Amino acid sequence: MAYDNSINIDIFNSNGDHEPMMKPPLEDHDNGGGGSPYYLYIVASSGTSSGSATTFNENQIYNSDETNNDYYPTGSGISFGHAFLVIENKSSNSISVGDFLLGGQKTLTIGLWMENGVNRPHGGIWYNLENHKANINNEMDDAVALKKNINQTELDIISGYLLDDSNDYYDLVSYNCTHFATNIWNSISNVTVTNQFGFPSSVKSSILSNSSYINYTFSTSFDSIGYFDNGIFTQVTNPI
Repeated sequence: MAYDNSINIDIFNSNGDHEPMMKPPLEDHDNGGGGSPYYLYIVASSGTSSGSATTFNENQIYNSDETNNDYYPTGSGISFGHAFLVIENKSSNSISVGDFLLGGQKTLTIGLWMENGVNRPHGGIWYNLENHKANINNEMDDAVALKKNINQTELDIISGYLLDDSNDYYDLVSYNCTHFATNIWNSISNVTVTNQFGFPSSVKSSILSNSSYINYTFSTSFDSIGYFDNGIFTQVTNPI
């Protein structure tokens, strides 16, 4: 369900005639949302990277010098990219995002990932995995984003989605990273982002079609990396 954040205000002109006035909706940049210190980004990368991997996707494409090529080795022609969300807390207080406690002046990346062995033992929602990959491996340097100031009600909508266990799984075709990111973004934004055929490249194209898009820069200020299982957070120190 799309969240309508516009408000009708009834006013009258000097002649006593009724004139409806529409309050502008939340903007998708720094000025919107009435000054709330919370921001939501939808971010997409089409797969290019300046790091060790020549391409990047949620199934891990590796260079020929990598030892782990369980999924799609370089040269396979398959490159899906990745789409995910970022919550930015510009306040000095911690806030709850689902079960995750996000510290003040920190960011949280939230994305859907396929299970991949002992170093990524969970197929579903991961917290701060994108932050880790970008800062450690220099991945997703082509990422673009839309940014939206959000209020507590909208933060609660995001938390509700994250707390629903039926949303915490992964299916490459029917429920991958693009479905997860656009489902949440479109539920609270009046700027629709599409995910044609479930490809992150299409999410990136949709973001780029909006004139307010930005080139996304990953924060170095973030908390633990991991996932939740039955409300219990499992921290993973060296995920892939």
